[in-house]
Amino acid sequence: MKKTLAAIGLLFGGVWAYNKYLTVNSSLDLIKIESPLVRDIGLKNGNVVFQLDLPVVNPESQNYTGKVISVRLYKNGEEIAYSEPGIVSFSIAPSARTLVRGITMNVPTAMIDTVLTNSSRDGIAYRADVEVAGVKLQFSGKLS
Repeated sequence: MKKTLAAIGLLFGGVWAYNKYLTVNSSLDLIKIESPLVRDIGLKNGNVVFQLDLPVVNPESQNYTGKVISVRLYKNGEEIAYSEPGIVSFSIAPSARTLVRGITMNVPTAMIDTVLTNSSRDGIAYRADVEVAGVKLQFSGKLS
């Protein structure tokens, strides 16, 4: 009896793992993140903050819902801005592009010049942690 239960458990566990594997692989291919856009730089409680818009592309024929968990900006490997705690939800139609708005970014005091000076914006990279269809994904690239 114990062997039978163990075999059934392994079977269902294997099926779950295989389905999760398919979901992860298909999600990596289906959802794309384009370079984030910076807007509305200003002050909030004496700190420099700005809004980041994250373009999400769904080239497939399936609806998706997801959430942006966090976004970080880097220059030469050093973090220069980070998103406020919280989750920004989104949904995207088949074969569509949507702009996820409302991601508030904070700038550490030592990095204000790097963020505000146009000439120093070259070479800034982003890393976005996103959850789509229950699978956590990480996207990275250059900031436009």
